[in-house]
Amino acid sequence: MSRLEQFKRYLAFRKGSLNRHGVHSPFVFELIEQVLRNKKKEPVFMDIEKRRARLLKDETSISMDDPGAGSSTSKSERRVKDVARFSLSSPDQCRILYRLVEHFKPETLLEFGSCMGISTSYLAKAHECSVYSMEGHPELYRICEETKKELGLHVNLKKGLFQDILLEVLANMGKVDMAFVDGHHTEEATLQYFDQLKPHIHEDSVLIFDDIHWSEGMERAWEEIKSDQEVTLSIDLFWCGIVFFKKGLSGEHFKLRY
Repeated sequence: MSRLEQFKRYLAFRKGSLNRHGVHSPFVFELIEQVLRNKKKEPVFMDIEKRRARLLKDETSISMDDPGAGSSTSKSERRVKDVARFSLSSPDQCRILYRLVEHFKPETLLEFGSCMGISTSYLAKAHECSVYSMEGHPELYRICEETKKELGLHVNLKKGLFQDILLEVLANMGKVDMAFVDGHHTEEATLQYFDQLKPHIHEDSVLIFDDIHWSEGMERAWEEIKSDQEVTLSIDLFWCGIVFFKKGLSGEHFKLRY
C-alpha cells in the first residue's frame, strides 16, 4: 500500500474514532488510562532501546529471500539497519505491548514474528510469564537469539514458518492467555491463525493483531475477527486491533485515539 493510501485510511480512522471522553465503558476507560496514556518510562526500556539503536546502525548484509507480506522491498540481500528501520514495531507501540502485558498479567504469551527481538523483549520484560515467540527467517532468528542473550530474556524461541510449527507450539503451551499476531499480514493467514488459536483461548484471553489496516485484505480479516460470536469487545488502535472474550463486556467495537 502506498503512503498516500495509508494516510487516507488513517484520516478515515481518525474521523470515526473516540478519545477517552467519548468512552463510557469502565473496562475500556481503565485500559486507556493505565495502558494507552501511561507515559511512565521504565528502566528496562533504556536497555531495549540501546539494542534497537545498535541494530539501526548495523551495516551487515543478511539474506532476506522471502520478506513476506508487509515488506516494502523484495531484495534478497538487505542491511540489518534497513530491516530494523522498516520491520520493527516503534518504541511507542512496544511500550503499549509492555503495558498490555503488565495490565493483564498473562501466564502464557505467544508472539507471531520475533523479527530481531525488540517487541519480544518488551513482552518478556513486562511480567514474568511463559513466553513463546516464532520466527521463520533464519537470519532474523539468529539476531533475535543475540538479543535474547544480550538482554537476558526468558523466551522460548521457535524457528520455522508459522504454518509449520504453530500447532506444535500451541500443543506445548496448552492455553494462550495473550497473543501478538505479527509477521504475516495477509487476510487468509490471519484468519487461519485466529481459527487455530481459538481452541486454546479462554474468557480472559487477549489477542492483539498487528497492521489491521495494512491492506483491504487485512481490514476484511479484522472485520471478521471482531464479529466472531465469542468476541465480547474489540479495540482498534489503527496500528493494531485487540479482541477480548470476557463475559459481561458490552460487545462494542471501539476505535480509539489516545
